Amino acid sequence: MICPRCQNGMRAAIEATPAGSIELDYCPNCRGIWFDRGELEALLLQVRSDILPIGLPESSDQPAERRCPHHNILMLERRLSTARLRSSMYTTGNESLPDGVSIDQCPACLGIWLDGGELGQITQAMRAPSLHPLLKPSAEPPPHLESDRPTSGLLWAFMFLTGLPVEQWQPRKRFPVVVLSIIILCVMMFGVEMGSSHPTELVQALGLVPKRALAGALLPWFSHMFLHGGLWHLIGNLYFLWVFGDNVEDRLGKSRFVMLYLASGLLAGLLQCLIQSHSEMPVVGASGAISGVMAAYAILFPNARLVSLIWVVQVQWKTSTYLGVWLLLQFLGASMGGSNVAWWAHIGGFAAGAAIAWQWRSTHREDLTSKLLPPQSTPGNLSPSSAKTDSERKLTWY
Repeated sequence: MICPRCQNGMRAAIEATPAGSIELDYCPNCRGIWFDRGELEALLLQVRSDILPIGLPESSDQPAERRCPHHNILMLERRLSTARLRSSMYTTGNESLPDGVSIDQCPACLGIWLDGGELGQITQAMRAPSLHPLLKPSAEPPPHLESDRPTSGLLWAFMFLTGLPVEQWQPRKRFPVVVLSIIILCVMMFGVEMGSSHPTELVQALGLVPKRALAGALLPWFSHMFLHGGLWHLIGNLYFLWVFGDNVEDRLGKSRFVMLYLASGLLAGLLQCLIQSHSEMPVVGASGAISGVMAAYAILFPNARLVSLIWVVQVQWKTSTYLGVWLLLQFLGASMGGSNVAWWAHIGGFAAGAAIAWQWRSTHREDLTSKLLPPQSTPGNLSPSSAKTDSERKLTWY
């Protein structure tokens, strides 16, 4: 292929993405990059999960001076707005942001040409809004989010009353069918527990009793993951499953998610049984399996953010830090003992989920510009700017 800008021969580079391996063509002279249709979105999804599609050319787009290297026809110059960045978590409101970035797109094959240095800019322009309205003190939420977000008051009250964190903007491509199926199954099993005339006997039969399970009882190894000790136990578990599980299922796919969930639950139960091998108290709950899902989320989405309240102070967490603190609390609870909480099941499930997700994680570098652009042309990491005010730093835990 011939470079649309300097007319030199282009070279190819193979990059693996969630959508499969793609071949990028770049010019070693001007460092421009050519993307066939869909390749740019697939590549940037490797960096962030909240990338918006570019869409089709519009009638207002103007002809460009460069020709498509495939069809030798004039491309269209398109302008992508960066206005959404002005209210994002990555700016303090004082930065001078550009009005947008330009791309050249072929109207025939919809391929995209980026000049050297534009890859990082285009990442910012395509990034979706990253915060709940609660976290935007002065800006209104984008129109397409207004009907999908609760009010700021409701979010604050939810975190204050429950102590549970709220996930920031972490969109998914597909509906989490497996996660919803597990939730429905857990609710149905809880209904069976509540409707049973002998709930204690039911829990003894289907719960994971360490002494009996190690002796060869098979059914409780699976059934205990769908039983719960009370309404709040059920609600808490299912909330964390929905918050973390939808994105994990979206990234891994249905079959791998089922494998992750069941393997985490089984290994969680095994560790609990080994630690309390002589106990005759049944272990119930999806906590071990969900702990594995939480660990997988931290591995697969290391830059995701959670927001919680420490008393009434709003704190923004890196998800891996939040879950690291949570894991530390599980070890603390296990060392203290004297509780009906299966601490070791939480620890075992978390370790299992982390090990499994680590094998399935993406192995690509987050800053893909370092390979395709020279240092003087690189517009910075594809990850967001770390510039924050002092007050923001005090409320951001890494």
